[in-house]
Amino acid sequence: MSNNSNNQQCESDRLQLWHGKWTNQQIGWHESDVHGAIRQYEETLLFPDITTTPKRILFPLCGKTVDMAYLATKYSEQLQIVGVDGVAQALETFVKEQEHLKLEKQVDSNRWMNSNLELLQSDFFQMTQDNYQSYHHTFDVIFDRASLVAISPSLREDYVQVCRKLLKPNGKILLIVIERIAGDITAGPPFSVTHEDVMRLYSHQEWVESVKLLEDQGEAQRNQVSADMVSRYYWIQCK
Repeated sequence: MSNNSNNQQCESDRLQLWHGKWTNQQIGWHESDVHGAIRQYEETLLFPDITTTPKRILFPLCGKTVDMAYLATKYSEQLQIVGVDGVAQALETFVKEQEHLKLEKQVDSNRWMNSNLELLQSDFFQMTQDNYQSYHHTFDVIFDRASLVAISPSLREDYVQVCRKLLKPNGKILLIVIERIAGDITAGPPFSVTHEDVMRLYSHQEWVESVKLLEDQGEAQRNQVSADMVSRYYWIQCK
């Protein structure tokens, strides 16, 4: 079997679960409001100098997240946003629900675009390949709200390397993970990601300058997702 055939088979295996969830509308991970991490950190960490320096932000495994619509509307002149998802239904749903953004399907393409937002239907793990070269090292920020926790733990190392390929030098990642603290800690998705997992994945990368666990006065209350899970936010600064 050729490498191309192997890649197509791997892609099919990775996305099969998510195609099924969208077909059956089992998409409870989507929030109806903008994620609190964006509102909390957009001015202090994500885009502190956005009025003078336009930014480019990536949403991996984006689904139909309203976070993209919020940023595309608020920063229409200062921000370029790209959302990537392997399930066309997820992106088509976003386009319908956010009709005011006037996203248009590109002819003979798997993309929807307007002036500052692009939706790309693609297996995220394929984006290191040469045919995605126009995306390589072009992003200032990656917002990982529910991506690392969504993929199989066996794919985490590969996922981190895709992020590396897409980030600019001095790029940044706002990472949000959950850790299961009761029940079946191996269940998922979402899969449990511990503090040790985050540090092992990122802190020893030669392209990572620092990994910071974000803290604030409301951390204890904010970070309790349920009786079985806690959530943590990380700020990853690249060299």
